[in-house]
Amino acid sequence: MYGSSVGYAVLHDLIYRERLVQYFDWWYPDQGFNWMGLGNEKAREVIDLAVKHGKKLRGNSLASATFKVTSDVTKKSAIAHLEAIISQFPEIICWDAIHESMGDNGHPRNCAWRKGLGSEWEKLILTWANKIRPDIQLFYCDYFRTKIKWKSCYEKIKSWVENGISIHGVSIQLHSNLRPSVLGRFASLNIKEAEYWMKKFKDLGLLLHVPEIVVWQPARYLNLSSLRGKSNVYKEIIRKGLGDYLLASSDVEALQCKVYRQIVDMCVRCGADLIGFWSAFDAYPWNWVGNRAKAGLWDEDFIPKKSFYQLFGG
Repeated sequence: MYGSSVGYAVLHDLIYRERLVQYFDWWYPDQGFNWMGLGNEKAREVIDLAVKHGKKLRGNSLASATFKVTSDVTKKSAIAHLEAIISQFPEIICWDAIHESMGDNGHPRNCAWRKGLGSEWEKLILTWANKIRPDIQLFYCDYFRTKIKWKSCYEKIKSWVENGISIHGVSIQLHSNLRPSVLGRFASLNIKEAEYWMKKFKDLGLLLHVPEIVVWQPARYLNLSSLRGKSNVYKEIIRKGLGDYLLASSDVEALQCKVYRQIVDMCVRCGADLIGFWSAFDAYPWNWVGNRAKAGLWDEDFIPKKSFYQLFGG
């Protein structure tokens, strides 16, 4: 059962909509769920369309450590925010309640939620969200680049389970370049390590969702002059892209297909309850670092790529 992020283009692009309806059982808007429920009208339209076509739904980022909020967070404002979002989208049963609250170094991020609510803010969000609507399933969502982050998140979530905190699952982001398909030190995803920790999460009795599988193709060009004053973006391109420059292959699409297959097979071995993609269409890419991506299972003209045939068959 595959899922896909869904952009607002689904409201007007009939080919995009047709592919999503035909091939994906789970839909999750890639935008929306804004602070205090403001400006979520298009997300509402996406959800209505999903319901019309009988899709399962999940929502991301009730409380994200990496997204900005429009004011200082207090207990009153946090509860009001949760009430607004959860009531706006009663059809959504699965929510990423806590989003990216741990840094790569295994330490909590300093964010507006932590500043306003204290070091136990994640537990508070989970408790309040569960009280607002006891029937929803609450997830912790994050990406993982380091072993220490896997370990820290596991220990934190294990303590929540043991202490009766309302956590029902983990939502794992698996973003990768092509390096897992060859030997090299530039891989952005360690598949074996991901499998080890995902199985440990599953052993806690939690639901395991993997809604964000993304496999990038290499950069085709890189204009370093455009990155002056943007050190963080530059570091991301170095980390994610230059390793791919080392690939000597005439068929990048075949390598991409291989990595997608490796990741999906690993998710199956882990007993994932949802396997999904965050950039399934090259026509509407997730490509925030620029100059690269083409992570889709369909190209810009919605023609199936090798990865599509590998995952969905002929």
